[in-house]
Amino acid sequence: MKALIFKDLRQNAIGLLFFIASAILFPTAIYLVTTPGSDNSRYVGVIFGFVTFSAPAMFAMWFIGQEKLKGTFRFLRILPISGMRVIVAKSLTSISICLLTMNISLIGMPLILRLFGFSISFPTPMLLFWLNLANIFFISLNILVFTALNHKMASQISLYSMVAVGLGVVMAGKLLAPRGYSISKLTGFIQNKPGLFYLLGVLVFILSAAFIRLAGNIFEKAEWPDLEES
Repeated sequence: MKALIFKDLRQNAIGLLFFIASAILFPTAIYLVTTPGSDNSRYVGVIFGFVTFSAPAMFAMWFIGQEKLKGTFRFLRILPISGMRVIVAKSLTSISICLLTMNISLIGMPLILRLFGFSISFPTPMLLFWLNLANIFFISLNILVFTALNHKMASQISLYSMVAVGLGVVMAGKLLAPRGYSISKLTGFIQNKPGLFYLLGVLVFILSAAFIRLAGNIFEKAEWPDLEES
């Protein structure tokens, strides 16, 4: 499994390095060119959109979709490891890179900015927890989509889903705000209910694991021609 992880890292090294650099520097640049202060909402929002929301689809496309297009995905079945471990290896690679990059952006860069005299605040522990969990969820979901469907259909589903979720959040905010509801109030309510907080976290984690397991089962049971795209 280590060899498979190193293969994915080596084949996509340039793209991964560009992603990591962009995910760290772009939110920092946005913070610096706007009104630098203690408010980190815009900074965290850029990281969420770039790393938590967009990167999972990009990684699934690199590690699975591109392999299907090149005709190499089916040859992974020849490896002396199970199909489940192949999918787990690709999932762990995606999750590790995304979580490492996101937490450097959320914790490391604000620390550096504060050392240089900026007053940006650190994300709360609850926000860090949910952003990390959301990253795992979106990665596992995209791994499932790109394993089960062909590259073109999976890309369209990922793109339209991101647009739909983004529009849904914006519309929900506009519709609920006049009635006194907001995302901050919802998160505050969940934070004040420790049992509910941990229950939702466990459910999301279980669902993410189920997506990866289902993707592994699909890969193991797929017929040889279905693993390559024309």
